[in-house]
Amino acid sequence: MTENELREQLNTQNSRSKRRCTDAEVNRLCGLIEQYPDAKAIRVYSPGGFVPRWYKYLCMIQYVEATPKEDTWAFDSRWIDAHRRYGRASLVTLNRRPE
Repeated sequence: MTENELREQLNTQNSRSKRRCTDAEVNRLCGLIEQYPDAKAIRVYSPGGFVPRWYKYLCMIQYVEATPKEDTWAFDSRWIDAHRRYGRASLVTLNRRPE
Protein backbone atom coordinates (compact mmCIF):
# COMPACT_ATOMS: atom_id res chain seq x y z
CA MET A 1 0.00 0.00 0.00
CA THR A 2 1.32 3.45 -0.86
CA GLU A 3 1.12 6.57 1.29
CA ASN A 4 -1.79 7.98 -0.73
CA GLU A 5 -3.72 4.70 -0.53
CA LEU A 6 -3.18 4.68 3.24
CA ARG A 7 -4.49 8.24 3.58
CA GLU A 8 -7.54 7.36 1.46
CA GLN A 9 -8.24 4.26 3.55
CA LEU A 10 -8.03 6.21 6.82
CA ASN A 11 -10.30 8.97 5.51
CA THR A 12 -12.99 6.55 4.31
CA GLN A 13 -13.27 4.67 7.62
CA ASN A 14 -16.60 5.17 9.28
CA SER A 15 -15.42 5.13 12.87
CA ARG A 16 -15.98 7.49 15.76
CA SER A 17 -13.35 5.79 17.90
CA LYS A 18 -10.93 8.03 19.78
CA ARG A 19 -8.25 5.45 19.08
CA ARG A 20 -8.26 5.60 15.28
CA CYS A 21 -5.47 7.11 13.20
CA THR A 22 -5.79 10.24 11.08
CA ASP A 23 -3.65 12.14 8.58
CA ALA A 24 -1.64 13.57 11.49
CA GLU A 25 -0.24 10.12 12.28
CA VAL A 26 0.59 9.52 8.61
CA ASN A 27 2.41 12.88 8.52
CA ARG A 28 4.35 11.92 11.65
CA LEU A 29 5.20 8.54 10.11
CA CYS A 30 6.50 10.20 6.92
CA GLY A 31 8.63 12.57 9.00
CA LEU A 32 10.14 9.61 10.85
CA ILE A 33 10.88 7.86 7.55
CA GLU A 34 12.91 10.88 6.42
CA GLN A 35 14.66 11.06 9.80
CA TYR A 36 15.47 7.31 9.99
CA PRO A 37 15.89 5.95 6.43
CA ASP A 38 17.76 2.89 7.76
CA ALA A 39 14.84 1.67 9.91
CA LYS A 40 13.43 -1.84 9.48
CA ALA A 41 9.94 -0.82 10.63
CA ILE A 42 8.31 2.29 12.02
CA ARG A 43 4.95 2.15 13.80
CA VAL A 44 2.86 5.12 14.99
CA TYR A 45 -0.12 4.46 17.26
CA SER A 46 -3.22 6.61 17.59
CA PRO A 47 -2.92 9.45 20.14
CA GLY A 48 -5.93 7.97 21.99
CA GLY A 49 -3.39 5.96 23.96
CA PHE A 50 -3.47 2.67 25.80
CA VAL A 51 -5.45 1.34 28.76
CA PRO A 52 -4.26 -0.62 31.84
CA ARG A 53 -4.46 -4.41 31.78
CA TRP A 54 -7.03 -4.42 34.57
CA TYR A 55 -9.52 -2.54 32.34
CA LYS A 56 -12.05 -5.32 31.79
CA TYR A 57 -13.67 -4.19 28.53
CA LEU A 58 -12.44 -4.73 25.01
CA CYS A 59 -10.37 -1.78 23.84
CA MET A 60 -8.70 -1.55 20.45
CA ILE A 61 -6.16 0.95 19.11
CA GLN A 62 -5.18 1.60 15.50
CA TYR A 63 -1.65 2.05 14.20
CA VAL A 64 0.00 2.92 10.92
CA GLU A 65 3.23 1.14 9.98
CA ALA A 66 5.90 1.58 7.33
CA THR A 67 8.38 -1.10 6.28
CA PRO A 68 11.02 -0.84 3.55
CA LYS A 69 10.38 -2.90 0.42
CA GLU A 70 13.26 -2.86 -2.05
CA ASP A 71 13.68 0.83 -2.93
CA THR A 72 10.38 2.14 -1.50
CA TRP A 73 8.30 1.99 1.69
CA ALA A 74 5.18 -0.14 2.19
CA PHE A 75 2.46 1.32 4.42
CA ASP A 76 -0.16 -0.55 6.43
CA SER A 77 -2.86 0.18 8.99
CA ARG A 78 -4.24 -2.27 11.59
CA TRP A 79 -6.17 -2.49 14.85
CA ILE A 80 -4.76 -4.28 17.93
CA ASP A 81 -5.57 -4.70 21.61
CA ALA A 82 -4.88 -1.48 23.56
CA HIS A 83 -4.20 -3.13 26.94
CA ARG A 84 -0.69 -2.44 28.27
CA ARG A 85 0.93 -2.72 31.67
CA TYR A 86 -0.35 0.23 33.74
CA GLY A 87 -1.68 1.69 30.46
CA ARG A 88 1.79 3.00 29.58
CA ALA A 89 3.53 2.43 26.27
CA SER A 90 5.23 4.46 23.59
CA LEU A 91 3.02 5.76 20.78
CA VAL A 92 5.96 5.43 18.35
CA THR A 93 8.09 2.32 17.87
CA LEU A 94 11.17 2.25 15.71
CA ASN A 95 13.07 -0.92 14.74
CA ARG A 96 16.51 -0.20 13.36
CA ARG A 97 19.25 -2.36 11.93
CA PRO A 98 22.21 -2.94 14.25
CA GLU A 99 25.31 -1.04 13.20
